[in-house]
Amino acid sequence: MKRMLIGILVLGIAGFFATGENLVSVSYYPAWINHWEDAGPLVAKYLGFYEEAGLDVSIFPGGPDLNPLTRMLNDANIAFATSYNWLVLVARIDQKVPLKVIATDFQDPALHLVSWEEITSPQDLYGKVVEVWPGYEYPLLCYLGKDHFYYPVYGTSPGPDKAIVQNQGGSMERFLAHQVTASHAMIYNELITVVHALGFDTLEEYWKAEEKPFYTYRFGDLDPGLAWDENSLVTTESTLRDHFDVVEAFVSATYRGWYWVLTHNPQEVFEILLTYNSSLEREHEIPGGLEINKLLVNENTREHGLGYIDASTWLPMADRLYQTGLISRMLTKEEVRAAYQWVPSGVFPPE
Repeated sequence: MKRMLIGILVLGIAGFFATGENLVSVSYYPAWINHWEDAGPLVAKYLGFYEEAGLDVSIFPGGPDLNPLTRMLNDANIAFATSYNWLVLVARIDQKVPLKVIATDFQDPALHLVSWEEITSPQDLYGKVVEVWPGYEYPLLCYLGKDHFYYPVYGTSPGPDKAIVQNQGGSMERFLAHQVTASHAMIYNELITVVHALGFDTLEEYWKAEEKPFYTYRFGDLDPGLAWDENSLVTTESTLRDHFDVVEAFVSATYRGWYWVLTHNPQEVFEILLTYNSSLEREHEIPGGLEINKLLVNENTREHGLGYIDASTWLPMADRLYQTGLISRMLTKEEVRAAYQWVPSGVFPPE
């Protein structure tokens, strides 16, 4: 608690000299619509934490076909986005875009693969239809391996020793209708949808069931080399270089928002989220939000603070992307290291 209070004190001092008309305009682009996945920034804006840090933050919700990185790069303001580490590496190497990860929300993966059939090796998916969301396909393709997926988007050809990869829509209807073998599902969203559709009241009830009607996997469970962190805060090298004080203020206020989420009644958090998105449903959002809260905290964030970047995952991730043919060349350690710069939040999770 003492460490958290120190963080708040610093934020208060920093924001004291940049209030009212002197606020710095900042844009933030979430990966998806306004919901619990971005509760930290949404709460930080609603409760005035950004203003106290000297920032006037505009939050532009995402959605289908809205790439947060592209939107951030096209913004004339100082801008931030939430995206995925593998997309940052792809953009830096093959598109020459100088992106930089500055913090990471999810210390454990939220992305799951739900399947009607047991998966013990990539071969179990050969000849089977697997649905993925564009941009999220990288862990699956790395699991399958180079030359072992037929994914028309990548121009690959069908074959008997390949999984059939297709783009997934915005619902789980095809999976629930057994039209595909496996689909992507976030633990805080689509997995809850599937669990409810198959007669379970809660995720906990599903986890405890002796007989489960479908299988659920994190990619790190299928292959430890695919235990990649998710939902990272991203900006550009120039923003980090030229406006470091703004970057620090944004990171600290954002995780101050997350701390509030972690320490308050979920119903209070939900009421704030409703002010941004009136279509949210309590029965779905709060259970999902509690799963998100778990992803924010581990030994690393307890020691270093919320938003910690685990550097140990980056080089193995780059190697897998290259070995699978998803980036054009292997990166040096220096190139991988240049893709991120951890900006400490100074905010620690509750004990």
